Amino acid sequence: MSEKQMDADNPEVEAEIPEPEQCRLERVEDPAVIVIFGATGDLTRRKLFPSLFSLYQNDLLPENVCIGGASRSEFSHDDFRDLMRSSVEPAANREPAGWEGISGRLFYHPVSPDDQESFISLHSFLDELDATYATRGNRLFYLAVPSTVVTNIAQQ
Repeated sequence: MSEKQMDADNPEVEAEIPEPEQCRLERVEDPAVIVIFGATGDLTRRKLFPSLFSLYQNDLLPENVCIGGASRSEFSHDDFRDLMRSSVEPAANREPAGWEGISGRLFYHPVSPDDQESFISLHSFLDELDATYATRGNRLFYLAVPSTVVTNIAQQ
């Protein structure tokens, strides 16, 4: 039986707390390109990519998923993969379980929030990923960037 907890914002409303067995994650079936703006930053390295990698390891991401990193840094795909690997590497000399499977689905494209041409180039790059991974144009955008550039990115 689930517990009840008082809602902090509205003490007259009780919130249901589900039992742990009710909190099951299901695999998302729709293919997608996950685009991370601010991909070389601290939030992505410490929280976002380790979480995505965990979902991948537990077979909870779609088969046709790929991750496109975008930020101001001039990285190659391999540089980006190395950076993401370091965020999930359990030890310096040991490769994390499942790394080979996801590493080939990690890509990078430099983009500057105030440069419209870089967004046009990013759009073309994402179209290529759509074609390669049959993602049907499904894209999830995550903005791991300072609030001062969110508007510029969103307007592109």
